[in-house]
Amino acid sequence: MIRFIVPGFLDGHDPIVAERWYYRFHGKEIVHAIGPWLRRYETYKTLPPPPRADRLGARGGFLTELWYGGLDDYFEAEPYNRNFTPVSPLPPGVEPGEPCYIMCPARPTEDFLGKEPAPEEVTILRWVCVFKYPKGVSLEEGERWYLDTHAQEAREQPGLLRYVSHRRLEHPELGGGSCMDVGKVAWVLYEHPDLASWPVADLAGAVGSR
Repeated sequence: MIRFIVPGFLDGHDPIVAERWYYRFHGKEIVHAIGPWLRRYETYKTLPPPPRADRLGARGGFLTELWYGGLDDYFEAEPYNRNFTPVSPLPPGVEPGEPCYIMCPARPTEDFLGKEPAPEEVTILRWVCVFKYPKGVSLEEGERWYLDTHAQEAREQPGLLRYVSHRRLEHPELGGGSCMDVGKVAWVLYEHPDLASWPVADLAGAVGSR
């Protein structure tokens, strides 16, 4: 099973206009167009990031996950070739922004803590961290840095409840674009209810410096 993850969708737009379009039109049209091939379709409304987190590339808007049984289902669904089931355009004045997405295995390819949090016992905030390695850095080089250096430092952060990551899927038919620029996505869960007082220095270990 695979996941197609889209973070930061409609980031920076009027939430009332964006949410109305998403829930009234877009979500329903996606289900109608490619629902038979989907195993799961989830969308989360993000919380405002802490002060100064924008320097780490933090995005708001929506986080969407489309789950498929595998690449065969994704290719058959042709989500970006819907001539007979088109989706509604964005509302006037709303631009999609810089695309950012990743296709990855449904299950994490790495688990750096080996434990599950208990949401019924503690307030949990989840950061979804998407990594694009610098130009000239191969996927293998980026993986070595991430696994051997970054993750080993990030896993020592205080209040960390779970830390897993997914390496992107590679297939010649996935093509180029942002999907192939992104190397990894990580799910970093913290016990921390107060975003306003959260030091950005703590986030650097989870989001990564740019």
